[in-house]
Amino acid sequence: MEIIVKELKKENHVYLFDSVMRPISMDIVSKRKTNGYIKTLIKKHNINNIKVLNQIDFSTSDNYFTDRI
Repeated sequence: MEIIVKELKKENHVYLFDSVMRPISMDIVSKRKTNGYIKTLIKKHNINNIKVLNQIDFSTSDNYFTDRI
């Protein structure tokens, strides 16, 4: 599982991805509630590895692939 937070001026967009980077959920959370919301996600989905990134580009990762319809 991966959590990505996109910070905006008044709110944050919180994305939850599975282990192969397919989106599971996306929520818009106020800035003051983001910390608690992420703690809840971590407990609910038993996430034990957290990375902090300043850029999102998974195209070079071995785990990244694009689903085709």
